[in-house]
Amino acid sequence: IALSIHLFGMNPLAWRLPGAIAGVLMLPVLYGILKLLLKRDDLSLIGSFLLAADFMHITTSRIATLEPFSILFILCAFYWMLKYCMSSFYTLPMHKGILYLLTSGIFMGLSIAAKWTGCYAAVGLAVMLFTNWIQRYLEYKKDKIAHSKFFQILLKTMLLCVLFFIILPITIYCISYIPDKIFRNEPWSIANVWKQAQQMYFYHVNLN
Repeated sequence: IALSIHLFGMNPLAWRLPGAIAGVLMLPVLYGILKLLLKRDDLSLIGSFLLAADFMHITTSRIATLEPFSILFILCAFYWMLKYCMSSFYTLPMHKGILYLLTSGIFMGLSIAAKWTGCYAAVGLAVMLFTNWIQRYLEYKKDKIAHSKFFQILLKTMLLCVLFFIILPITIYCISYIPDKIFRNEPWSIANVWKQAQQMYFYHVNLN
C-alpha cells in the first residue's frame, strides 16, 4: 500500500489498488490448491468462482485492509506445502522437496509479517508436515529395504525446516519493520521490533 501511495499519490485508488490485486491473485492460487486436491478442472473452477463471488472477499479486497495480503500469502504457503505433502520424498528429488518447503516457509513469513493471523496458518502447516512425515515412517516400517534412506532424508529435511519455518519467518517479520523505521527516522533493531510487537499485543489484549 505504501508503494502504491508513493507511485500514485495519496488518494483512494492508491490505497485500494494493492488489496484488489491481491484479491484477484487469490483466485489462481485457490484454483491450484483445488486442482491438487480434487484433480478436476471443473470443480477447481467452480471453487475459484465461489471465492470470486463471495461478498466478504470482494469487500475486504477493496477497502485497503491487510486481510487480502495475509490470506494470499497463506494460500501460497499451503499450496507449496500441499505440493510437498502430495509427493513422496522417496521418489521426489530432494532439491525439489527442499524448494517446495523453502517457498512455503517464505510465504508463511510474509503472511505473519502482513498480519499475525498468519500464525494460526503456521499451525496448520506444521500439522500437515508432521502428518506427512508420519505417513512416510509408516511406509518405511512396511518396507525397510525400499525405504532404507528414510532417517537420512528425514533428518536433513527436519534441520532445513528449522531454517525455513522458524528462522526465516522470524527474519522476514523483523525486516518488515525497516520501512516504518525509515519513515519515522528511527533506528532499527531487534529490541525495537520486540518493543513494537509488545505494544501491538497489549493493545489488542486490553481492548474492551
